[in-house]
Amino acid sequence: QIMQQLGAEEHQLHAASLQVQSNVKTLLASVFQCPEAQDRQLQLCMAQLRAHIRDLELLAEEQDTDDQACAVEQLLRQHKAEYESLRASITAAKLAAKQATEMAFAQQRKELLSGAALPTLQRSMGNEAQAAEGAQAITESLRRSRMALAQQLDQTAGNLEVTESGSARLSTTKEELSSQEGLFKESRQSLKELRKQSSGDRWLLWAGLSLFLLVAAYIAYKRAPA
Repeated sequence: QIMQQLGAEEHQLHAASLQVQSNVKTLLASVFQCPEAQDRQLQLCMAQLRAHIRDLELLAEEQDTDDQACAVEQLLRQHKAEYESLRASITAAKLAAKQATEMAFAQQRKELLSGAALPTLQRSMGNEAQAAEGAQAITESLRRSRMALAQQLDQTAGNLEVTESGSARLSTTKEELSSQEGLFKESRQSLKELRKQSSGDRWLLWAGLSLFLLVAAYIAYKRAPA
């Protein structure tokens, strides 16, 4: 019943929003495979979804009837709820990816620096010089891993900051539009009253003109010679 009240543009925005939501869920399913690339795609999808929500908010204010406006507003609430749910899922997925990376790094460091690592290294390499070179290689590997982890953590922190900033701007826009919603409704009501008043004035004008013509005809009839 809601969909029957929507126009072509509203249907198009609804379908586009559903497609973006599906894309976000697909990206979340593979976020652990390539976190940085998936994160960029997620940011792009969420930005598209925010744009669709803003367009629906504007269309809700431009509806001709209250039923159409209510239908668009109900659809808008559904998409906003889905947006918040996806945003929470993205935050949780990023946190899980960060924890998994930290755990993997800690496990690698523990294995490389365990007490049995040096004797095993010495036996495999055969002499102390080779063992020292191997230890240096291990240290260099740990340093590179630490740098890569630090870069990934910085990237994740920056992405979270961008996401939160976008959410804050969306909340601010939502509050501004909500504050103006009452004004728009009053304007629509005033416009309806003006239309009713204009229609009534037209009827009064025609009635007055008809009465004038009748009186003029009556006077002309009375003054006409018998």
